[in-house]
Amino acid sequence: MKKVVGVKNNQRVMQTKLTIRHTFLKLLKKRKFEEVTVTDICKDAKITRGTFYRYYQSTFALMDQLRNNLAKEIIALIKKRFDDADWNILPVIFEVLKKVIQRLLE
Repeated sequence: MKKVVGVKNNQRVMQTKLTIRHTFLKLLKKRKFEEVTVTDICKDAKITRGTFYRYYQSTFALMDQLRNNLAKEIIALIKKRFDDADWNILPVIFEVLKKVIQRLLE
């Protein structure tokens, strides 16, 4: 029997992951990556360790996912902005990177 996940549950999952990511990034503003623990994230995000581990294996896995998401978003924005005929891409790439990083740190 196939389990159907409702919109409400999906929104809850998305909100929980967003909370974890924001909390992690907030902690990274104050400490080095090696100093941020799962316990720190859970305490600040007001979630259990089980909830964290439901979505991420470790802080390394969380960081990898953030990096992958950032790379995908950058590529998508660049593809959206440019076609094959546009050769003055470098300054705009840096502009896009700046905007994406600012959005992540908000």
